[in-house]
Amino acid sequence: MKKAISFVVAMALAAAMCVVSAADVTLSADATDVKVGDTVTVTVTADGLASIDFAVDYDDAVLEFVKATADSSATIADTSNPDKILIVSGADYADATICTLEFTAIAAGETDINVVVNDSTNAAAESVDVTTSAATVTVAADETSSAPESSVESSVEESSTEEPSNPSTGDSSVVGFAALALAAAAATVVVAKKSVK
Repeated sequence: MKKAISFVVAMALAAAMCVVSAADVTLSADATDVKVGDTVTVTVTADGLASIDFAVDYDDAVLEFVKATADSSATIADTSNPDKILIVSGADYADATICTLEFTAIAAGETDINVVVNDSTNAAAESVDVTTSAATVTVAADETSSAPESSVESSVEESSTEEPSNPSTGDSSVVGFAALALAAAAATVVVAKKSVK
């Protein structure tokens, strides 16, 4: 089953942020070799960006998305709607952590967790080229028990109305992100939705 989880993130910018013409988005996993049932935390960091619209894709036959958490400068402001997560932050994208993603390993296999950038700008609102790096996670079978059907409840509800769009592979799960530059006093907003096709 293929899933899409969407997020909207808006970060406040530091007034003196430098204008750059190239940027980086990096994914790093806290563990690259795990067993079925283990938790994998992936940190998403960015450098040289004022705004970014991107997706994170992975194989949902191997990993199950659990939740996204804002960096330490942010707080979750609203969880009243299970389809949306609201996060408030004053951080910027100058060598900053955007968020961490939590997954549960649900089956043996290997998956790349990739970034697909749809759009990105610097502090001068100019388009910038983004270099991305992926994380690879290998899941070994848990020899003491069978794989759990769902070992952790997802933090977002399922819906059958939206199709995931993944320009790179078309058949992986997609976690989509859009980050919008705001004035220095603005808040960060994260909206999460998950759909099943």
